[in-house]
Amino acid sequence: MLCDERWHALWGADAVGMRLGGSWWWVAYKELQLLVAAFRGGLASLGVGEGDAVAIVAANRLEWIVACHATYGRRASVVPIDPGRSADECRHVLGESGARVAIADGDAVTALRELQSPLPTLRHVVALEPRAGAPTYETLLDAGRRRPVAPIVPGPTDVAELVYRSPRDPRAAVTHGTIDAALEAVRVRLSLAAGDRVVVAAPWARMAARMHLHAMLTSGCAVALPDPATPLPTGLAGIEPSVVFSTPEQLGRLAELVDVSALPHALRPLLCRGMRAAARRRHGASLGPVERLFAALAERMLPDAVRMPLGGRVRSIISNGPLGRSADVVQALAEDVRQLSDGDGSQTTSGVDVPVG
Repeated sequence: MLCDERWHALWGADAVGMRLGGSWWWVAYKELQLLVAAFRGGLASLGVGEGDAVAIVAANRLEWIVACHATYGRRASVVPIDPGRSADECRHVLGESGARVAIADGDAVTALRELQSPLPTLRHVVALEPRAGAPTYETLLDAGRRRPVAPIVPGPTDVAELVYRSPRDPRAAVTHGTIDAALEAVRVRLSLAAGDRVVVAAPWARMAARMHLHAMLTSGCAVALPDPATPLPTGLAGIEPSVVFSTPEQLGRLAELVDVSALPHALRPLLCRGMRAAARRRHGASLGPVERLFAALAERMLPDAVRMPLGGRVRSIISNGPLGRSADVVQALAEDVRQLSDGDGSQTTSGVDVPVG
């Protein structure tokens, strides 16, 4: 799954946004493509080539996207690892996958470097932040700019990812053909189009979140990366997304702002009905007189902390796990709300099965 040709047609459009200093900073598709090309050359300078494995142990960030697509362009496999996994779990995954390079941020860099001695296949640990005495994201970009390499186009049967649903489970090999089919299904299911502003706040170490991220980027969407430490409504200010993919915890905090429990029990379904009617009206639906009344009442009761950041354009909300008690409120915020039944989302993407083997 190479995006170079698709991104070339979108050079001037926003690709990835990060919130810095209270405002959003956007990387255009042109810059994203150039970063991927440079990092691809950097991986080549470390000897990464066809059939190798590259682990990514990091939180959601721009560099995650760059490293992932650069690895694809070397016809190598990505090994996504949740940065919250223990050192023993990481050792098992890295050893079993035979990863040649691990790319990491934060404290994971030190922990992975300590694993290099017992893992002879792990030749390099690349730090995403500046560090002394070892390769970093920036030094690999510099190396790739000095010695650029053309992408090696993977075939549909080539392995794109080595996935470990739990540390001791056998790995699952996911091919580029499987991913391409899943992405097309997600694009159709969510009606993704170039220019859509979307949010993927769920961890990309989980397959469902990655598939949505890839589907959005291959559709030309502008993907906003909220700070995981910031509550979702605050973190979305200024985005007005059409699709939100997040965690039950973040969506639960969003639901808490709509205090349905403070209402008399008989009024709660009326508020939810009014919120759904208001969402349909924002999407151009024609409402009857009763629904218009419910929508007007709901919009008066809906806190600005929810209404203003969401902006009234959300058509789909996806949770990477069951929403629990917040389900009723979240389902009232968008016409299409999906809860992935598989807790880690490893084989389900918005109702689309991703076969692995």
